[in-house]
Amino acid sequence: MSLRLAISGVVLTSLLLTSCGGSSDATGPSAQCAVTPPRGTMTAQVNGAAFTANFSTTATITNSTSLGPNIVQVSGVGCVDGTATRTQQILITIGRLTPITAGTYRLDAAAQQQPAGSGYSGIGQFVSAPNLWYANLSDAAGAGSGSVTFTTVTATRLVGTFSIVFVAASSNAAGNTGRVTATSGAFDISTQ
Repeated sequence: MSLRLAISGVVLTSLLLTSCGGSSDATGPSAQCAVTPPRGTMTAQVNGAAFTANFSTTATITNSTSLGPNIVQVSGVGCVDGTATRTQQILITIGRLTPITAGTYRLDAAAQQQPAGSGYSGIGQFVSAPNLWYANLSDAAGAGSGSVTFTTVTATRLVGTFSIVFVAASSNAAGNTGRVTATSGAFDISTQ
């Protein structure tokens, strides 16, 4: 299985597990923002508005061998309206053939497979269901871009910062085709 396919599977699984469209049942779990406290913190400014992952945070590290796949992923889901009926998610996935360590990793299309033979793949995603934005796509205004800097990468914790420009997926609904910019991003999450 290629590293890119492995990362795509991890990203898809994460989106399916964390995207919640809400429920009209006011007594169910979605009537509150977080049923259980998040495992850490993630914050950012998204198009100038404060984003706080007050619904859930997750961090996973899969450093399998020196020949990969080695995948690190951080995710934060925030409740836009104080309940889980409308959520937004920031998801960052880094993969490469060698273990991921503290440092800065690019999230744009030009960075994919760089350096040659590294198997590197960096993906940033913003979800405001059912609409998606990606850092490693391009549109008429140019390529999405960004980076994540891991300051702590241990078996129990991921800490870092990020700044990302996301490009809308072509399947987004009308009115959701502009870019999304996340600045001043920061996370400190216990790993699972």
